[in-house]
Amino acid sequence: MTIFVPSLPLNLLKNRWKCILDPNLALSEYGITLVKNLGEVMDLWLVREFWHILEDNSTYYEQLTVNSLSAGDVSKNEELTQIREQRSQQVKSTLKAWKQLRLETDLGHLNLFWVNDSLSDSMLPRDTDAKIIWRWESLARNLEGLGNTRFSDPLASAFRDAAALSAALGSAFILTHRSREEVARSLPPSICIALEEWGVICQEIEQTNPLATVEGNALRQLFVEAGVSKLLWAGLKITVLHLVVPRAININSPESQTDSRQSTPTNSGDSELDYSTHFWKGAQGFWYTL
Repeated sequence: MTIFVPSLPLNLLKNRWKCILDPNLALSEYGITLVKNLGEVMDLWLVREFWHILEDNSTYYEQLTVNSLSAGDVSKNEELTQIREQRSQQVKSTLKAWKQLRLETDLGHLNLFWVNDSLSDSMLPRDTDAKIIWRWESLARNLEGLGNTRFSDPLASAFRDAAALSAALGSAFILTHRSREEVARSLPPSICIALEEWGVICQEIEQTNPLATVEGNALRQLFVEAGVSKLLWAGLKITVLHLVVPRAININSPESQTDSRQSTPTNSGDSELDYSTHFWKGAQGFWYTL
């Protein structure tokens, strides 16, 4: 049987895409392989909280192991023990691999970028406006004031950072994945569940949608060029998440950041958010699985 791959417009692939790696994907068993290869065909971004997890991973490790058990609805004790041990080993191995990669590799050569508290602690692509740092920070602080999420939870903080970076960059999308349990139970990616707690509704886009088809084919071609299409065959449920944040355009000067800090709480226990600086009002998410 002959398989025809639809041709793609040249201008769709000639410009490098901006992709933010969801920490759940970066810290999965496939994360290192994706980072080492996808940087050849697109700009990859990581979030600040990701590095915090690598430096102090005890809380993340405990949370991720427990969450992986509750998501599976496993009833037998022996199955619980087996899943716990498997997940524990995978998490330990992945964290160790990331630490080794960070120590032994020039991450800039992997086209891997990130924003941090200052320009000197950030890694930005050439010709990127340094204002991206305070735009991201304003959006992150603003999002943190919504909902009842505990930001002592490292994954919640990482999801916050990823969403804010996506909005700050504008044209970037978030690359995540869905676990076997999430697929079996028709659940959205974990980052979407977190976003909905903050009032950002995420809608699944059918794969038959014309725009999703065009974009999905382009991404599949990039995966082939990067040599990681085999991961999809191995069971990796890659999911693409786009965020539309109309009010992010209102962050247009450093003074906006100052105003946002003064009127935006830093945790859910603070006073009600001042909606005059509510950059996430009207925000939406759209996701589909490759």
